[in-house]
Amino acid sequence: MFETSDRRHQWSWPAFWIQQLIAPLGSLFAAGSATLWLAGFFYSAPKPLKEWAGALDYAYPLLAGFMLGFVARRFSPKSNQTGRWVWVLPVLVCVLGFVFDLTQDPANAISTFFKPNGSEQGMNLFFFVYPAVASGFYSLGVLVASRCSASRADEKATKRGS
Repeated sequence: MFETSDRRHQWSWPAFWIQQLIAPLGSLFAAGSATLWLAGFFYSAPKPLKEWAGALDYAYPLLAGFMLGFVARRFSPKSNQTGRWVWVLPVLVCVLGFVFDLTQDPANAISTFFKPNGSEQGMNLFFFVYPAVASGFYSLGVLVASRCSASRADEKATKRGS
């Protein structure tokens, strides 16, 4: 993932900054859409089923980020180098936000920062945690897609050589 090779010419700052916007915002849009759809679906469901659906809060940005990264790598080869580093800035912002919360209210920082509770404190989850999770899995999706395409290229080369 972090190997240094002679492919530095593939780095593109515009592609990096575009991915910095697409990874968290696209994932949040996809996750928000899934959440709204499921909220309507589970509106009249029994309470245990609603709680189970609420437990998927982290799964939506995770899956959306991974899929966006995988698709981005398949359609844009430049995202191979830049997409691997998309996670750094959102995770840094998330860590800084959590440290700030720790200084404000150490006893409740974990529960107010990482657990959706429907209050103003739940906004930390939306603005800090979800983008960090989505961006991390975006980078993982780019990495997996590049590994898949590399192994596919190796298989083609092996078939041609035999």
